[in-house]
Amino acid sequence: MPRIKVKNLSSLFRSVAKVESSPSSAAAAVRNAVVSSSKKKLRSSPSPTPSSRAKSSLRKQPRLQNIPATVVETTAAEGIDDWEFDDPSDSEVANDDKSLEDDSDVRWFSELFNSSTPLRRKELSRDRKNKWVFKNTQKLRFDKLVNMCLDKVGSGSTFHVLYKLGRGTGLKEYNAFIKGCIETARSLKDEKLQIEQILEAYRLLQLMKERGFPVEEDAFGPFLMFLIDMHMDDQFLILLEIIKDEDPCLHPRLGYYEMLFWIEMNNEEKIHEFCQQIASGESEMGSELHENYLLALCERDKEELLHLLDIIDITRVSSLDNVACIFRSLGRLSLEAFAELFLLVLKDCGHKAQSISNLIFSYASSLKNTAVEDVILKFKEMHGKMDLALLPGSYENLIKYCLDSAKVHLALDLVDEMCEAGLSLSTGALNAICHACEESCEFILVRRIYSMLSSHELKPNSETVRSIINMNVRMKDFDNAYDVLKDVGKIKIVPSASMYNAILAGYY
Repeated sequence: MPRIKVKNLSSLFRSVAKVESSPSSAAAAVRNAVVSSSKKKLRSSPSPTPSSRAKSSLRKQPRLQNIPATVVETTAAEGIDDWEFDDPSDSEVANDDKSLEDDSDVRWFSELFNSSTPLRRKELSRDRKNKWVFKNTQKLRFDKLVNMCLDKVGSGSTFHVLYKLGRGTGLKEYNAFIKGCIETARSLKDEKLQIEQILEAYRLLQLMKERGFPVEEDAFGPFLMFLIDMHMDDQFLILLEIIKDEDPCLHPRLGYYEMLFWIEMNNEEKIHEFCQQIASGESEMGSELHENYLLALCERDKEELLHLLDIIDITRVSSLDNVACIFRSLGRLSLEAFAELFLLVLKDCGHKAQSISNLIFSYASSLKNTAVEDVILKFKEMHGKMDLALLPGSYENLIKYCLDSAKVHLALDLVDEMCEAGLSLSTGALNAICHACEESCEFILVRRIYSMLSSHELKPNSETVRSIINMNVRMKDFDNAYDVLKDVGKIKIVPSASMYNAILAGYY
């Protein structure tokens, strides 16, 4: 594989950030314009010229005091070169009346400065939104590009493709390449081709080490899990030792994969040895290593977990996500007594009511062979035992569980119950219900949803209205679709093109 010079580059999908001017620079520009207004006048032309027409077309754009110098220079370079002020010292007396007339159009400093504030706020909000969207979609888009390149030209040529695109190979690229190799190996049936992909992933790990990149879980996690699933014990143990030698700080997290490996190999002796370390507390890495051993046992619902539940301290678990993993395992094993005990301990330690409710949901939703209605009853029952009232987040967890189980009518029952209790439903949950109705083709429920908007004073957005119109159109109920479109003004929503398109689509 050819070596590529490492570059510290920004994302492949660069967003073009707008240049902003600071308030101090804007104030200085306006102050200079006002002070010089008594001595200078704008260049005027007796007949409209191309430049004057260009200036008139820019009046709806941000005013001059809000435009950075770099933008002004760029605009001048493109042909609009009449922004500057001239010194009318020779003709000032002759054109005194005209000068006064021009000066009367110049606004005062405070008015100009205040009028630019909403514009700056709007631009700042737009920039923040662009950065947020870019940050949240960057990884998905890059992974898609890497997978496409791996499928078409292979991992070796993918480096050349990215190099020609002007992108170097950094940590994110290596992680994506390794993940792509592992996914390709999983999809292959030929063992020889699988080994080629494994060797390719291993070479990428070696390159990361040589070029000074840290080997993180994003890189070795999928690799180790693949070796565990394929029962490649020798390769797993070799790679495990290499990673341990690379960074001793990774030892606790590697314990999770090591325990999963011995569970998959059904090596009861090793499993018992690790469980004894947890029970005795004897280990160089202490509780962090033991916690990862415990999480692996919870992941596979091993019987050895039962012997450890009496001795573990649930308050010492490092994060609520790991506690939720333990509660899901308790649900799959139907260990309600331990779940209630841990909930009482966490409640006494001062954890928030919403966090306790989330843990109850983790337990109830993991119960095996349980109907959705029974899960809801168990969820409410455990809240009663903990003396907790159901919160908006609690109801929305249940609503999402019902939607995932294709029980839209139960979700609507929960919305009624929630609103009667004086709680408000979020717009995201309302849109999720509408989307589930569309996916399950239960269009008749749209009438119930629409009646809830007024009876419970829910707060829809344009996407909610579009979805309601679309479901009416799918039922060929154009009268209700038009009525919904007429009523959007009452809920202070501006009709959008997508709403009209939803109606138009029903005629084709």
